[in-house]
Amino acid sequence: GNFALRMAYRAVETPIPTLTHVIGVSPSVNPKATVQAIDTAFPLYSFYFGRKWRKTIQAKQAAFPHLYPDFDEVLAIKNPYEMGEWFIPRYPGFPDSDSYYRSYAITPAMMDAVTVPTTVITATDDPIVPVGDFEPFRAVKNPNFSLWIQPFGGHVGFVDIFPTRRWLVDVIEEIVQN
Repeated sequence: GNFALRMAYRAVETPIPTLTHVIGVSPSVNPKATVQAIDTAFPLYSFYFGRKWRKTIQAKQAAFPHLYPDFDEVLAIKNPYEMGEWFIPRYPGFPDSDSYYRSYAITPAMMDAVTVPTTVITATDDPIVPVGDFEPFRAVKNPNFSLWIQPFGGHVGFVDIFPTRRWLVDVIEEIVQN
């Protein structure tokens, strides 16, 4: 979701001729708050994302041992936020994690500028992306931007109970066809 919204914003300066609509589903607009929520929400999320990131780090270290020789310390860290605090100042070229997270943040001003239709779909009960992060986006006046805050859907869930299906697929198909 975050990547899609950044792409919509970058298309203002560098248009993508075949880009007709951007849809961000449960996008992290405040990456620092999202990573912190991963650590404080249901413990399974922190375990899942921490394990996934450690596997990525190990693969990177195996592929490029001359570039990444000292990952043992970060691999011992259990939660993603603390992993980021260790990792970010050492490798991506940012002085600290706040600088890194700000560089990936999505702002209302960015969405006010988009020139391609852009839709954000999120849920009030998303345990990973705090719904409060979207409040400032209600003020966006750009007709190319729409914000859909659903009461239920969790993080990319959007499931109808009866019949059990993900209604999100139908909604995206409708958006793209119109």
